Amino acid sequence: MQFSSQEQETLWKRPLQEKLAYGKQTIQQILQKSKHPVVLYTGGKDSTVLMWLVRQASSQSIPALLIDHGLHFPETWALIDRVREEWNLNLLVARNEDVLVHAAKLGAPVRVRGLSEENQREVREVLGYQEETFPYTLDTQVGNHLLKTVALKQAIHTHQFDHVFVGIRWDEHPARATEQLISVRKDPPHTRVHPILPLTEQDIWTVMLQQNLPTHPLYAKGYRSLDSIEGAKTDDQPAWEQELGVGERAGREQDKEGVMERLRALGYM
Repeated sequence: MQFSSQEQETLWKRPLQEKLAYGKQTIQQILQKSKHPVVLYTGGKDSTVLMWLVRQASSQSIPALLIDHGLHFPETWALIDRVREEWNLNLLVARNEDVLVHAAKLGAPVRVRGLSEENQREVREVLGYQEETFPYTLDTQVGNHLLKTVALKQAIHTHQFDHVFVGIRWDEHPARATEQLISVRKDPPHTRVHPILPLTEQDIWTVMLQQNLPTHPLYAKGYRSLDSIEGAKTDDQPAWEQELGVGERAGREQDKEGVMERLRALGYM
């Protein structure tokens, strides 16, 4: 499903309930033809709203997939365990074990030559990175790609997922502003579905608070992006009381526009 810029703008400006109904309808249509669907889940607000919407759209038990890059907040794991129990999630975890076994601590160097042939190929041939080491962090193209994108692709290939539901939004980052509701990918073959694309950050918090959805405790302490322990809070106010729509992902190196465009071209979310 392809949107013109005018159609996208019209959908983005619709009332929240219409956008939720649109997303729910999309989920139902995909599930009618999907044999092996999966929902990407991070414990963050967007993926929580996505998971809630999928549960609203279908009584089918759809597995959730968490990408474990080794740098989650302890509070993230606590929330995930809570949601897994309360929502009876079939939670799968994807990890690039080959990289993580060589990652001593945040920022420590990882030797490229010590990695598997597959990961070395991703570093040298796919990314064109020629240094002998890279730091264990998500705030570089190499770290982000190996720890998240490669882990995701490995999981899709292993489990043969044909449709992957992803909780990204148009207003989240310029590199996502032209994403389509349904996006066919080739490596490995699968289709990504983005049911909450037209929701704004304000929309997300409206749903979270109105539906009393499980909420990461660090949002109340001023954090707005909880990708990893490298993140920092943006204000002393709770996330939902801050100026929404600007600076949501501030301070994350991989979210610089050019870097993000490259990562998404390689399969990042």
